[in-house]
Amino acid sequence: MTRRTGRRPAGRPVRSAPWRDGAAAVLAGLLACGVLLAGCTGDASEDPTPVPSQDPVTAAADAATAWLAGFAAEATARLEAGRSPDGRGIGDHGPTRDVLLALVATGQDAAVGPLAAALAEPAHVDAHLGDGEHLRLGGSTAELAAALTAAGHDPRAVGGLDLVAEVRALVGKDGRVGDRGVHGHTQTAGQAWSVVVLTRAGVPEADAVTGALTDLQCDDGSFPASPDDEQCVGDVEATSLAIVALQTREPSAPEATAARDWLLSQATPTEVDGAELVAWQAADDTGLSVVSTALAVLALTELEPTAAVPGMDIECRTLRPAREWLAAQAVTRGDDAGALAVDQVADPRATAWGAMALSGTRLTTVLDG
Repeated sequence: MTRRTGRRPAGRPVRSAPWRDGAAAVLAGLLACGVLLAGCTGDASEDPTPVPSQDPVTAAADAATAWLAGFAAEATARLEAGRSPDGRGIGDHGPTRDVLLALVATGQDAAVGPLAAALAEPAHVDAHLGDGEHLRLGGSTAELAAALTAAGHDPRAVGGLDLVAEVRALVGKDGRVGDRGVHGHTQTAGQAWSVVVLTRAGVPEADAVTGALTDLQCDDGSFPASPDDEQCVGDVEATSLAIVALQTREPSAPEATAARDWLLSQATPTEVDGAELVAWQAADDTGLSVVSTALAVLALTELEPTAAVPGMDIECRTLRPAREWLAAQAVTRGDDAGALAVDQVADPRATAWGAMALSGTRLTTVLDG
């Protein structure tokens, strides 16, 4: 599975399209706000300026979702025409799986059905799994199975294949989910997706795969991006997905709460329009990352308030400021209004994860199908 840092590879920006006008309209309220609402301070404002009727985080979530629905329509059309939705390589349909999850999470049923059906076609299933014959990618297979299950498909009957059986066949003696025909594609995130899929399927291998995931946990509570990282350097995205996976097995397990504590320690204070907010760094330390921040918010949402830190209001001190930071990353003008930007370019993957985080989604509920 390809690691996601929230940074868009070099190339052309996302193509503009008229359907983005709806997202632009939703964002109009944000432009009038000037600054984001604190929401958790409890202090009465002395500013007589009228307060906008819609909370800016909610407005940003709605606008991001509207933009994603349009992106999904374009991606569906390309898939139905027999093409990759954005021309990526084997085992990588770009952000399409993430977009599908986000649309399920935000209740966009009209967009979910066609996109899921197109992704479930045999040719596109083969593209996710590998080359359709000799190559199988464990992490990519598991994430596709998880996304389609969330969209209401039976993972045991997708494109003529049993995706649960495909993942089971790639479980090693040590419980790690690997690849066939190539090495090193399935990362820690792929192991986490495999825990989700095999747990939901209720198969015996779920225990071993979960054990292999927890074996990857570093001493500080984090999880590395790669299972082969001997130095065990914590990665925000891998740690966040590990928390979600562990929550599907045992809510508030000790490993998950240790990972939560590490995530909280990695929150970076930042400022937007005079407001003190927080976000998380990209895996390559190139700056604050939309995807890293969104995944951290989703993971912390899973554990709050069921495993709250004594004396700390995670919602007000961390989750709300992080969601406000995500909202501040939205494109507010033009055809791509509503999308979340990476390097000032509208980014579908960042928008997908950002929309889920902004909406307050519990990812484990979405993954229940």
